[in-house]
This record gives sequence, structure tokens and C-alpha cells, in this order.
Amino acid sequence: MFYSRQEFKINLYFPLLNPENYGRPKNFTMETVHLVIKGNVQGVYYRASAKEKANELGVKGWIKNSPGGQVEAMACGNKEQLEKFIEWCRGGPKYAEVSDIIVTTRGEENFNDFSIKK
Repeated sequence: MFYSRQEFKINLYFPLLNPENYGRPKNFTMETVHLVIKGNVQGVYYRASAKEKANELGVKGWIKNSPGGQVEAMACGNKEQLEKFIEWCRGGPKYAEVSDIIVTTRGEENFNDFSIKK
């Protein structure tokens, strides 16, 4: 993000005026990952269960069914949150049978919540 000189001076001397800094420790970085979950993962309450887990962990993003019987998700959070979410995705809910999960790191993206896309 580029700032004008005026914005830079304000952020330099008054960092709390920048909404991007609200509630984040100085070392805190948000990461975003894209997940493709393969196996018997559609029709087994996978998306709704993933949304519940994401909300429990504080992960933001979305999840949706993809063609070919896969589930696709975009998840944003700190490293610990994402590790726990990905670990949960490897097992999924009770009747899911996850055969593979592909995790791709993305640039930081902002989401307001975790939603189920149609």
C-alpha cells in the first residue's frame, strides 16, 4: 500500500489512527491459504462443520463445493489459527473421508467473517 507524505507522517507518529493497526500486536501477521480438499467431502456436512470450526478458531474466509466432488476454501488468520484449521480439514466431520488436501499460500486478504459460498 502506498501512502502520501501526509499519510506517512500520520502513520509514523500516530500509528493507532491507521485502522489496519487496530487490535494487532506489532509482530502479528495475517496469512491467507487456499485449500482444495479431496475425497468424500460433499454431502457430509463438511462446509457447515468447517464454518463452525473456523468461527471457533477465529479464522476468516469462505468455503464452497467445487466441481468434481471437491471442497475449496480460502482461510485467513495467524499461523497458529491456520495450522489448527488445516489440521481439522485433514480429518473433517464424522462422515467425511479426506483423501488429500492441497494447501497454497496466498497474499494477505481481508474477510469480515467465514462464509459458505454457493
